[in-house]
Amino acid sequence: MQRQIIVLLITCLAIISCSSEKQKKEINFYQIDISRSSGWHDFYSIHVDSTNQFILKKYNGGKTFKYFKGNLTDSIIEKILPLVDSINITKYDSVYEPNCIDCPIYKIVITSKTRELTTAVRGNHSLAHLDSLVQIFTAISELSNLELVDTTYDFESFNHFLPPVAPVQTSLTDSLKNKK
Repeated sequence: MQRQIIVLLITCLAIISCSSEKQKKEINFYQIDISRSSGWHDFYSIHVDSTNQFILKKYNGGKTFKYFKGNLTDSIIEKILPLVDSINITKYDSVYEPNCIDCPIYKIVITSKTRELTTAVRGNHSLAHLDSLVQIFTAISELSNLELVDTTYDFESFNHFLPPVAPVQTSLTDSLKNKK
């Protein structure tokens, strides 16, 4: 009889613990791809896919980049999902502040189940939900326990991220050659 009561209690506890376990929310995006610069020395690009895996490209001073990979935790995903839902119902246009020197800039590409958003922000603008999402990814880029990988990756958000560089003329002779 005691054995039956113990088995019954264990079964009840197992059922209760399984039913009270939080249901994981369904991922509402296929990819999030962000490139961000502080306007000074800090730069990163990050790409997250719907499996919560990410690849990160960080500027390491000089002319080198380092790549890292990792997985987003459930707590980070729980912060991202409502932001993506909010972003999906908001219209965003790129914002460019032309007279802002050394201003922060980011470009973001989100492909979700309902739409694809590509927008860029340069300057001290505050765009609801986008800024919050970028802040989450900035915190991820600053983690010290990321796995360094020997790879390269073509980030969609990095395409046209920086303005084109005008050719530098070194002398009057070069200037005259270009006019011919």
